[in-house]
Amino acid sequence: MSADEKPARWGKRWRVFLRAIPPARLLLLGYLIYIVIGWALLSLPALQEHPQSAIDTLFIATSAVSTTGLVTIDPGSSFTFGGELVILLLIQAGGLGYMTIGSFAYLAILHRLPGVRVRTTRVAFDLPEHIRPSQFIRSVVIFTFLVQAIG
Repeated sequence: MSADEKPARWGKRWRVFLRAIPPARLLLLGYLIYIVIGWALLSLPALQEHPQSAIDTLFIATSAVSTTGLVTIDPGSSFTFGGELVILLLIQAGGLGYMTIGSFAYLAILHRLPGVRVRTTRVAFDLPEHIRPSQFIRSVVIFTFLVQAIG
């Protein structure tokens, strides 16, 4: 087996694995991954003004991704600018939705959505059959950034 065949086989296995996961579970898995990544980043000493407990950083990451706005510590005095930026990005990812952001990236690069993303987008947004998920994703992201720029 050549070196080029290994990534192709791994990619095919990954796609088969993702197709087997029901869309609702795929959405949950994605949010859990965002929370864990945010927790890991917020736990880095370089992003903290003074040491924070693991439970506080987990709570803030979860709160940011779920856009509840709840905190157990003051983020402004507990985190550096980098930590605050991570929290802001987690809020943005949670608010827009990781599937929306990921699908928008696919559209920007490949100009089409893979079948798994189309199916999950339809389930996540309860889209009727006559609405194209790719057009819907573009509209949501452009509208969001336009409103944020105005604000």
